[in-house]
Amino acid sequence: MIIKSILIFGAIAIFAGIILALAYLKLKVKDNPVVEKLVDVLPGLNCGACGYVSCHEYAAAMSETMSEERAELNLCRPGGENIVNQISDILGVESEGDSKKVKAVVRCGVKDRKKSAIYEGPVDCTSMNLIGGGMACRYGCLGCGDCARACLFDAITLNENNLPVVNYGRCTGCGLCVDSCPRDIITLKEPDNDEIIYVACMSVQSAKDTKTICGDGCIGCKICERKAPEGMFSVKEDLASVKNQAGEVDIESIKCPPDCIDVLKRNS
Repeated sequence: MIIKSILIFGAIAIFAGIILALAYLKLKVKDNPVVEKLVDVLPGLNCGACGYVSCHEYAAAMSETMSEERAELNLCRPGGENIVNQISDILGVESEGDSKKVKAVVRCGVKDRKKSAIYEGPVDCTSMNLIGGGMACRYGCLGCGDCARACLFDAITLNENNLPVVNYGRCTGCGLCVDSCPRDIITLKEPDNDEIIYVACMSVQSAKDTKTICGDGCIGCKICERKAPEGMFSVKEDLASVKNQAGEVDIESIKCPPDCIDVLKRNS
């Protein structure tokens, strides 16, 4: 009886397997050779910087025969100009230009986070930001490392002050860290001569209030406007920002009082 049952179930399994195999062959969608070629030249990181879930999905979107439905060819930030040119050759269309090589910069340089209250709750930036995380500065880095966990390329680490530090060489400019930061202090900037000069502060409070809660925040003193090449820095609402990075400048020569002007270099 047992042997008979085994034979019956075995026969059913074999029959079902044959049916499934025939159905697979009948319904199988043939791979688009153009899509496969595009996938081969894309980095295969599936980072989502292009706006698509995966490199394969982006490749399929670029392979659309109707130009109005085709995805832009220069959306792959990690790939750069070389990949844009290869994609253009595969599709037989004119190159759309370089995919801008941008890098992430952290616009906060806090060394000592002053507290306004005791925070007791989930230790992640998103949760802390909902009620301020007990921090006196409502613009500064919360220090929980959501950005480091979001980075697929190990390009962000936390220093001894729990402040994110970007590795220029590893950063692909995918923007995942930007999306993960609830305070929007991480931005993507295009390097000039393999470096990015930026103001490590996002506080638009008055100089008096900033000095009270953070010794590393911008106080809008305008020394950078006077010391740096004309038009490089702009100060609005007591907060400086880099308006035009073109031209060489020695950061140390500006002598920013809170030392909040920083630079991200290729060798960092």
